[in-house]
Amino acid sequence: MEGSALCAPAPEYIYCQTYKADGGPGRGTGVCGIWKKYRSKVTIGILLLMIIVLLAVLIRGTQKEKRINDIRCKDDWILYRDKCYYFSSRRDTWSYSQTFCESFHSSLAVIDNQQEMNFLMRFKGSSNHWIGLSRNKDDTSWVWTNGSSYSEDILKIERLQTTPKNSEHVFLNGDSLKSESGRYVKKWICNTRLSVQPP
Repeated sequence: MEGSALCAPAPEYIYCQTYKADGGPGRGTGVCGIWKKYRSKVTIGILLLMIIVLLAVLIRGTQKEKRINDIRCKDDWILYRDKCYYFSSRRDTWSYSQTFCESFHSSLAVIDNQQEMNFLMRFKGSSNHWIGLSRNKDDTSWVWTNGSSYSEDILKIERLQTTPKNSEHVFLNGDSLKSESGRYVKKWICNTRLSVQPP
């Protein structure tokens, strides 16, 4: 009758030895024997699993990059960083301009930083363009069309004379921002932010 198995690791293999009840050595297939028998298969299985996981990560990264590269703006719109821009060729009031932009799931341009401002100035040419910044009447806060507040730390507005208590709307003029009544007709700029959707 055989007793318990003792296992001792060797540099290049696992040595297994069992002992009989009388203390004499015997040959058995304890835990070490099972590991020695199947360890090559287990090692191969682990390596295959690691390869599968690595391939899955690479494929997912490739698909995400492809989705980003496949992003396109609508015809006649310009892609800059993560936004699409439309520069109109016709002129109209601020309200009509905003309605036009909304019909394309966008709004009159919201400017986030000076770099974006510089981009718009380069592309707009010499014409004045409405953007998405306005306020209801004197001494109220300027608000972008997306509801966010305007910060003078980024952009300065030169106010033109308007009728007291009338709303004011902002347009790009030369290399600066100016405001006046939205009833005047000007060209306009729409923009919308792109987003990469999961597959």
